[in-house]
Amino acid sequence: MYPLLMCNKNPSARWDQLNCGDLQYELQGENTFFDIGSTCERHTCHNEHFDRPENIVRQQTPSYRYKVYTHTLSAEKLKSNRVVTNIRHKGTLQTGLPNSVELARWFIKSLSVYYWEHDYDNQLPLVIKIVNVGNNRLYFVNSGICSNHWENVMCENVLDLLSYTKNMFNEVVVIDLDRSEGNYFGTNLEDACDLNTACNNVMNVVIDEHFESNELIKFVHKRKFGSNFRILYTVFKENIIPVENVGLDETFKELFVFYWDYTDDYRHKEMETVHYDKPLLLELVSSNGTKKYYRRKGNVWTNVADQNVFYNPEKNNNFIYLGMITTYI
Repeated sequence: MYPLLMCNKNPSARWDQLNCGDLQYELQGENTFFDIGSTCERHTCHNEHFDRPENIVRQQTPSYRYKVYTHTLSAEKLKSNRVVTNIRHKGTLQTGLPNSVELARWFIKSLSVYYWEHDYDNQLPLVIKIVNVGNNRLYFVNSGICSNHWENVMCENVLDLLSYTKNMFNEVVVIDLDRSEGNYFGTNLEDACDLNTACNNVMNVVIDEHFESNELIKFVHKRKFGSNFRILYTVFKENIIPVENVGLDETFKELFVFYWDYTDDYRHKEMETVHYDKPLLLELVSSNGTKKYYRRKGNVWTNVADQNVFYNPEKNNNFIYLGMITTYI
């Protein structure tokens, strides 16, 4: 349990301290589970799969930097004695939450899960609130990046909990490919942060002046403060471009993005006035120095296994252009 999160005088109950005597529920009907990784772009959606008869309501939080999904069983399924005995995230069982017997005894009325508003695919759940039929509330915080374990906390101020998780997950950033110089925020959580102070989610981008190519220009993205970062996705002209098979379990120290250098007098122009139609290629450098290469195919970065697609050994590993760009971009 997080001792620093006892933030009010009447903390919420711990699930293992509740007296469930009045909430005993005999498992006579069919059981089901909530998958907190479900996405719902509409205000309300309904899952009618045989094992997930639930309503999901998507809302923004008062801060507008987070979103919350509230899962409830549909009324007709409650009448058929369905009971939630399982909580998962994109199919993976979550631990640290009440187990199947305890969930059944506690008889969940609703489960709310909080995410960053910009986490479009719900990759990183932050906070869970569980409410039972007696309106008792339980709060849980994700214990770490890529963890399926949750910690029960004695705090009912959700915004305080979300603020706490911001510090826990500050390595997770969105790479802004529109940027050509200077600093930018790697998330939308910049309310208490200045670009020139040691905020962990500040990214820095510069042009690589040592990169020699007559056709391409190279930009370098890295964290301004700290070393490694984890990629939630990239964005370009408000379009989300995920990186294929790159998960939050991977850490990187640099990201290189390549564009056509179609301005002969580029270096004599103000950086802010130069715009690029398309980012062409990505090179990711992991925290241990391993490199990965990607080309853009539609709205996804796809992995290129052979680095010879990117480098020509006969030219001292300088970048060369191959026909695959016009084929796939």
